[in-house]
Amino acid sequence: MSDHSNEQVPQPEPSVPPGVASPSSAPKPPVRRWSSGVVRASVLLGAALVFCAGLAVGLAINGERGGSSSSDGSGPETTDLIKAQETCAPGSSSVSIGDGGDTLIIDRAWAEENPGADSTEVMCIFDELEMPDAVISQINGTRALDGTQEANFGDYSTFWTYHPDDGLNMTITLDL
Repeated sequence: MSDHSNEQVPQPEPSVPPGVASPSSAPKPPVRRWSSGVVRASVLLGAALVFCAGLAVGLAINGERGGSSSSDGSGPETTDLIKAQETCAPGSSSVSIGDGGDTLIIDRAWAEENPGADSTEVMCIFDELEMPDAVISQINGTRALDGTQEANFGDYSTFWTYHPDDGLNMTITLDL
């Protein structure tokens, strides 16, 4: 006689009422996938939000330092660099303003070939901006082989080169 106590008896499937699908044969819900259009729109919306936040911060910083509008809100603020250019070299093509009034550029001062800004204009600008004698001395002592020189004074940074043929070429920038 054989011992059947260790044999596994197959279990019957649970009964399912007629007309109802068994759980194993029921359709699975579709997996929801994002379309590339939705993903693109989400990325663009995120980028737009980051841009707007950056713009708001930039405008807030600009407002804290006086911005680019005058106190009565009627137009651009006249910086000391603009005042110096208008006072010392009005109409000169060799002294120009850049960066919305935050930069003054002097071209070819004291050049032997095609001279630009003259000594009166340059020294007037230095005086208007209250450039210290130490910086003026450094500028006057610059030789062609010294390359680009730089200095800071007051609210300004400046860099320049000098060569007898090309003269003094200088950029003075308002430190923000």
